[in-house]
Amino acid sequence: MTINPGLFTNLSYDPLKDFVAVGLASRSPLVMVVPASLPVRNVAELIVYANSRPEGITFASPGAGTPLHLAGELFSRQARIKALHVPYKGSAPAITDLIAARVDLMFDAANSSIPFVRSGKLRALAVTTSKRSDQLPDVPTLQEEGLKDFDVSSWFGLFAPANTPREIVTLLNAELATAVALPETKNRLAQIGLEATTSSSKELHDMVKREQVKWKELIEQANIKAQ
Repeated sequence: MTINPGLFTNLSYDPLKDFVAVGLASRSPLVMVVPASLPVRNVAELIVYANSRPEGITFASPGAGTPLHLAGELFSRQARIKALHVPYKGSAPAITDLIAARVDLMFDAANSSIPFVRSGKLRALAVTTSKRSDQLPDVPTLQEEGLKDFDVSSWFGLFAPANTPREIVTLLNAELATAVALPETKNRLAQIGLEATTSSSKELHDMVKREQVKWKELIEQANIKAQ
Protein backbone atom coordinates (compact mmCIF):
# COMPACT_ATOMS: atom_id res chain seq x y z
CA MET A 1 0.00 0.00 0.00
CA THR A 2 2.85 2.44 0.68
CA ILE A 3 6.18 1.02 -0.52
CA ASN A 4 5.28 -0.75 -3.76
CA PRO A 5 4.17 2.41 -5.63
CA GLY A 6 7.69 3.77 -5.27
CA LEU A 7 9.41 0.45 -5.84
CA PHE A 8 7.65 -0.86 -8.94
CA THR A 9 7.07 1.16 -12.10
CA ASN A 10 4.18 -0.95 -13.43
CA LEU A 11 1.87 -1.81 -10.56
CA SER A 12 -1.40 -3.42 -11.58
CA TYR A 13 -3.28 -1.43 -8.93
CA ASP A 14 -3.37 2.01 -7.38
CA PRO A 15 -3.65 1.83 -3.57
CA LEU A 16 -5.36 5.22 -3.31
CA LYS A 17 -7.76 4.83 -6.25
CA ASP A 18 -8.60 1.12 -6.24
CA PHE A 19 -9.20 0.75 -2.49
CA VAL A 20 -11.00 2.61 0.25
CA ALA A 21 -9.40 2.62 3.69
CA VAL A 22 -11.54 1.11 6.46
CA GLY A 23 -9.28 1.56 9.48
CA LEU A 24 -6.15 0.53 11.33
CA ALA A 25 -6.16 -2.62 13.45
CA SER A 26 -2.65 -2.84 14.90
CA ARG A 27 0.87 -1.48 14.86
CA SER A 28 4.26 -2.84 15.76
CA PRO A 29 7.53 -0.97 16.13
CA LEU A 30 10.65 -2.19 14.44
CA VAL A 31 13.51 -2.85 16.85
CA MET A 32 17.05 -1.71 16.16
CA VAL A 33 19.21 -4.64 17.24
CA VAL A 34 22.93 -5.39 17.26
CA PRO A 35 24.95 -8.47 18.27
CA ALA A 36 25.57 -8.73 21.98
CA SER A 37 29.30 -8.73 21.20
CA LEU A 38 29.25 -5.37 19.40
CA PRO A 39 30.92 -2.78 21.68
CA VAL A 40 28.04 -0.29 21.68
CA ARG A 41 25.33 0.28 24.28
CA ASN A 42 23.21 2.98 22.65
CA VAL A 43 22.56 4.76 19.37
CA ALA A 44 25.10 7.50 20.02
CA GLU A 45 27.83 4.91 20.56
CA LEU A 46 26.77 3.10 17.38
CA ILE A 47 27.12 6.30 15.37
CA VAL A 48 30.58 6.94 16.84
CA TYR A 49 31.52 3.32 16.13
CA ALA A 50 30.37 3.60 12.51
CA ASN A 51 32.22 6.86 11.97
CA SER A 52 35.41 5.41 13.44
CA ARG A 53 35.55 2.73 10.75
CA PRO A 54 36.54 3.70 7.19
CA GLU A 55 34.13 1.12 5.79
CA GLY A 56 31.32 2.07 8.17
CA ILE A 57 28.97 -0.66 9.35
CA THR A 58 26.83 -3.34 7.74
CA PHE A 59 23.11 -3.82 8.24
CA ALA A 60 21.04 -6.87 7.36
CA SER A 61 17.53 -7.15 5.98
CA PRO A 62 15.30 -9.90 4.56
CA GLY A 63 15.61 -8.37 1.10
CA ALA A 64 15.94 -5.19 -0.94
CA GLY A 65 12.91 -2.94 -0.77
CA THR A 66 11.45 -4.53 2.36
CA PRO A 67 10.34 -2.28 5.23
CA LEU A 68 13.31 -3.50 7.29
CA HIS A 69 15.71 -2.47 4.52
CA LEU A 70 14.09 0.95 4.14
CA ALA A 71 14.27 1.56 7.89
CA GLY A 72 18.01 0.91 7.76
CA GLU A 73 18.48 3.26 4.81
CA LEU A 74 16.46 5.96 6.56
CA PHE A 75 18.53 5.59 9.72
CA SER A 76 21.88 5.72 7.93
CA ARG A 77 20.86 8.91 6.14
CA GLN A 78 19.47 10.66 9.20
CA ALA A 79 22.44 9.58 11.33
CA ARG A 80 24.86 10.51 8.50
CA ILE A 81 26.85 7.31 8.70
CA LYS A 82 28.21 4.93 6.09
CA ALA A 83 26.22 1.69 6.17
CA LEU A 84 26.34 -1.18 3.69
CA HIS A 85 23.08 -3.03 3.12
CA VAL A 86 23.38 -6.84 3.20
CA PRO A 87 20.19 -8.45 1.82
CA TYR A 88 19.22 -11.99 2.82
CA LYS A 89 16.58 -14.38 1.56
CA GLY A 90 14.35 -13.92 4.57
CA SER A 91 14.61 -12.81 8.19
CA ALA A 92 15.78 -16.13 9.67
CA PRO A 93 19.21 -16.22 7.94
CA ALA A 94 19.65 -12.50 8.58
CA ILE A 95 19.03 -12.92 12.31
CA THR A 96 21.36 -15.94 12.39
CA ASP A 97 24.22 -13.93 10.91
CA LEU A 98 23.44 -10.96 13.15
CA ILE A 99 23.69 -13.10 16.29
CA ALA A 100 26.99 -14.46 14.98
CA ALA A 101 28.18 -10.85 14.42
CA ARG A 102 28.73 -11.37 10.69
CA VAL A 103 26.75 -8.14 10.28
CA ASP A 104 26.56 -5.21 12.66
CA LEU A 105 22.95 -4.09 12.71
CA MET A 106 19.38 -4.96 11.78
CA PHE A 107 15.98 -3.37 12.02
CA ASP A 108 13.67 -6.25 12.82
CA ALA A 109 10.03 -6.92 13.63
CA ALA A 110 9.47 -6.87 17.38
CA ASN A 111 7.97 -10.34 17.64
CA SER A 112 10.97 -12.05 16.01
CA SER A 113 13.77 -10.13 17.74
CA ILE A 114 12.46 -9.73 21.30
CA PRO A 115 13.13 -13.39 22.28
CA PHE A 116 16.78 -12.96 21.28
CA VAL A 117 17.01 -9.66 23.15
CA ARG A 118 15.61 -11.25 26.29
CA SER A 119 17.99 -14.22 26.00
CA GLY A 120 20.98 -11.87 25.70
CA LYS A 121 21.95 -12.87 22.15
CA LEU A 122 21.01 -9.46 20.73
CA ARG A 123 21.02 -5.97 22.20
CA ALA A 124 18.11 -3.62 21.48
CA LEU A 125 19.30 -0.03 21.04
CA ALA A 126 16.03 1.65 20.06
CA VAL A 127 12.55 1.24 18.63
CA THR A 128 11.45 3.06 15.51
CA THR A 129 8.06 4.39 16.59
CA SER A 130 7.39 7.81 18.13
CA LYS A 131 6.57 6.21 21.49
CA ARG A 132 8.16 3.36 23.38
CA SER A 133 6.95 -0.20 22.95
CA ASP A 134 4.89 -1.78 25.71
CA GLN A 135 6.97 -4.92 25.25
CA LEU A 136 10.31 -3.10 25.56
CA PRO A 137 9.52 -0.20 27.90
CA ASP A 138 13.18 0.35 28.81
CA VAL A 139 14.30 0.73 25.19
CA PRO A 140 14.23 4.35 23.95
CA THR A 141 12.82 5.56 20.66
CA LEU A 142 15.11 6.84 17.92
CA GLN A 143 13.50 10.24 18.42
CA GLU A 144 14.63 10.16 22.05
CA GLU A 145 18.11 9.29 20.77
CA GLY A 146 18.23 12.44 18.68
CA LEU A 147 16.85 11.41 15.28
CA LYS A 148 14.10 13.96 14.83
CA ASP A 149 10.81 12.80 13.26
CA PHE A 150 11.97 9.17 12.91
CA ASP A 151 8.70 7.23 13.06
CA VAL A 152 8.47 3.88 11.27
CA SER A 153 6.14 1.05 12.15
CA SER A 154 4.79 -2.15 10.76
CA TRP A 155 1.03 -1.73 10.63
CA PHE A 156 -2.07 -3.68 9.65
CA GLY A 157 -5.33 -2.20 8.46
CA LEU A 158 -8.46 -3.11 6.57
CA PHE A 159 -9.25 -1.93 3.05
CA ALA A 160 -12.25 -2.52 0.81
CA PRO A 161 -12.84 -2.13 -2.94
CA ALA A 162 -13.08 1.50 -4.03
CA ASN A 163 -16.77 1.29 -4.91
CA THR A 164 -17.84 0.07 -1.47
CA PRO A 165 -20.74 2.23 -0.22
CA ARG A 166 -19.72 4.75 2.43
CA GLU A 167 -22.28 3.44 4.93
CA ILE A 168 -20.69 -0.03 4.67
CA VAL A 169 -17.21 1.43 5.25
CA THR A 170 -18.53 3.31 8.30
CA LEU A 171 -20.11 0.13 9.66
CA LEU A 172 -16.94 -1.91 9.10
CA ASN A 173 -14.86 0.77 10.81
CA ALA A 174 -17.11 0.72 13.87
CA GLU A 175 -17.08 -3.08 14.08
CA LEU A 176 -13.28 -3.14 13.68
CA ALA A 177 -12.87 -0.62 16.51
CA THR A 178 -15.14 -2.70 18.74
CA ALA A 179 -13.22 -5.90 18.00
CA VAL A 180 -9.79 -4.33 18.51
CA ALA A 181 -10.88 -2.91 21.89
CA LEU A 182 -11.73 -6.33 23.30
CA PRO A 183 -9.25 -7.50 25.98
CA GLU A 184 -8.88 -10.89 24.31
CA THR A 185 -8.00 -9.19 21.00
CA LYS A 186 -5.41 -6.97 22.65
CA ASN A 187 -3.88 -9.94 24.48
CA ARG A 188 -3.74 -12.07 21.34
CA LEU A 189 -2.13 -9.29 19.34
CA ALA A 190 0.40 -8.69 22.11
CA GLN A 191 1.39 -12.36 21.97
CA ILE A 192 2.57 -11.87 18.39
CA GLY A 193 4.26 -8.53 19.00
CA LEU A 194 1.45 -6.23 17.87
CA GLU A 195 -0.21 -3.33 19.65
CA ALA A 196 -3.94 -2.86 19.10
CA THR A 197 -4.85 0.50 17.58
CA THR A 198 -7.67 2.13 15.66
CA SER A 199 -8.21 4.97 13.22
CA SER A 200 -10.89 6.54 11.10
CA SER A 201 -11.12 5.75 7.41
CA LYS A 202 -9.72 9.18 6.55
CA GLU A 203 -6.83 8.87 9.00
CA LEU A 204 -5.71 5.60 7.40
CA HIS A 205 -6.13 7.03 3.89
CA ASP A 206 -4.06 10.11 4.79
CA MET A 207 -1.38 7.95 6.42
CA VAL A 208 -1.04 5.82 3.29
CA LYS A 209 -0.73 8.97 1.20
CA ARG A 210 2.00 10.44 3.45
CA GLU A 211 3.96 7.20 3.62
CA GLN A 212 3.86 6.75 -0.13
CA VAL A 213 5.60 10.10 -0.54
CA LYS A 214 8.16 9.36 2.20
CA TRP A 215 9.15 5.94 0.89
CA LYS A 216 9.19 7.00 -2.76
CA GLU A 217 11.66 9.78 -1.94
CA LEU A 218 13.89 7.39 0.01
CA ILE A 219 13.76 4.69 -2.68
CA GLU A 220 14.84 7.22 -5.30
CA GLN A 221 17.58 8.70 -3.10
CA ALA A 222 19.02 5.27 -2.26
CA ASN A 223 18.49 3.94 -5.80
CA ILE A 224 16.75 0.84 -4.43
CA LYS A 225 15.65 -1.76 -6.94
CA ALA A 226 13.10 -4.48 -6.28
CA GLN A 227 14.44 -8.03 -6.25
